[in-house]
Amino acid sequence: MIPNLAVGLLLASEWINDAMSEAMQAQGFARLTRSQAFVMGQLTFGPCRPAELARRLDISRQAVQQLLEPMVEMGLIEIHPDPVDRRATVVHPTEFAEEFGRTAAHELEQIEQILVTRIGQRDLESLRRIVDKGWGPLPPAR
Repeated sequence: MIPNLAVGLLLASEWINDAMSEAMQAQGFARLTRSQAFVMGQLTFGPCRPAELARRLDISRQAVQQLLEPMVEMGLIEIHPDPVDRRATVVHPTEFAEEFGRTAAHELEQIEQILVTRIGQRDLESLRRIVDKGWGPLPPAR
């Protein structure tokens, strides 16, 4: 039994991430780190400044640059000047990233079907509904 909900959620997230990594690698895509996978997920919402990615990942801007460089080399992202602020840059997904995303979505559907066989359709739907609710603002610090 897991010691608490937070540990359980982290373990479940790692299981999904590892399953996705292996599935994508089997489809011929490079293995992404968890942080790179997070970046790809963030880019599904649209282009994003590296500074915003650093904030969301809670890492330095330098660390984000080191994270993004191999993703540029893999052809997943491009970094362009920000049209609003020429001092800043914006990370954009490439067409290859779109193909990556379509494959990832298909593989995630397959992983969810495996979960159905392991935990049941009803529990999967309950889990999705609970996570989808949104949990509101953070509780006040004590």
